[in-house]
Amino acid sequence: MTADLRRWLPRLQRLVWVVALGSVGYLAWRYEAVAVPAGVASTFGLVPGDRVILDRRAEALHVGDFVVTVDASGLQGLARLTAELTGPTTSMGPEQSERSGGSGLAAVGGDTAAPWRAVGADGVERVLARRDVVARVILVWPF
Repeated sequence: MTADLRRWLPRLQRLVWVVALGSVGYLAWRYEAVAVPAGVASTFGLVPGDRVILDRRAEALHVGDFVVTVDASGLQGLARLTAELTGPTTSMGPEQSERSGGSGLAAVGGDTAAPWRAVGADGVERVLARRDVVARVILVWPF
């Protein structure tokens, strides 16, 4: 019995290393830590130098999320999503309206690329296309 375990131990150790390295690779591929620039800090209550963990491959966005956006010139900024704008809409009942943020409207067909209404770092509300959102803020780390 002991001989069998000794034979399998190196294989198990290699498996643990492969899983650990794969996990670290996945985390490095998906998430990124960046420092908050000075211009963004005053609007959203962040302190310059705070570390922000970004999800570069966020699939689902929700009202209230902070996102990193990119404009036509390639400049990045921070915005807070305030409402999802929908294309073709249908009326909903009060309980469904409450779940959707109180808009009373829902997207027909579940369009995941619907535009968003967002407030930028300059305090101006604007409409963001889903393609302009490059990352979602998942954690603000104040050290």
